[in-house]
Amino acid sequence: MAEVTLKTPIHTEPSRVANQGRWTKEEHARFVVAYAKWGRNWRNISEDVGTRIPMQVKSHEQNVSKRARLASKHTGVSWCSFRQSWKAAIGYKGRITELGYYGDEDEAARAYDVEARKLGRKVNFAVGEGEADYGGTGSGSKAAGQSSK
Repeated sequence: MAEVTLKTPIHTEPSRVANQGRWTKEEHARFVVAYAKWGRNWRNISEDVGTRIPMQVKSHEQNVSKRARLASKHTGVSWCSFRQSWKAAIGYKGRITELGYYGDEDEAARAYDVEARKLGRKVNFAVGEGEADYGGTGSGSKAAGQSSK
């Protein structure tokens, strides 16, 4: 019986095992540096990240840019895609209370500030910035635990 010997190619590249699931902080940091260096060249970014394949890198970039578009610069404010408006909300005693939906991001932040002051929280705008008398025009309810008198 003849002995069979399997030959391995001389120039084999070790297969890279791609991570799955959430990106680690280290992976994201490498992604940010590589994205600044390579732009939208997913293969090169993938090589710089080292633990993700090009399709995962492209998907990560899409998610990161979507979050950046929907994020607010103010505390207690987020973009509601369904209503196409800014939503103000505040947490109180383990519950989140929606304060309303607003056409303007700053208006939503001022609505948050009114309730935040009542609860002794940090606010987005100082009192002198025009929201001391803010009544708001959004559709919403009072913060949890607050009653109207």
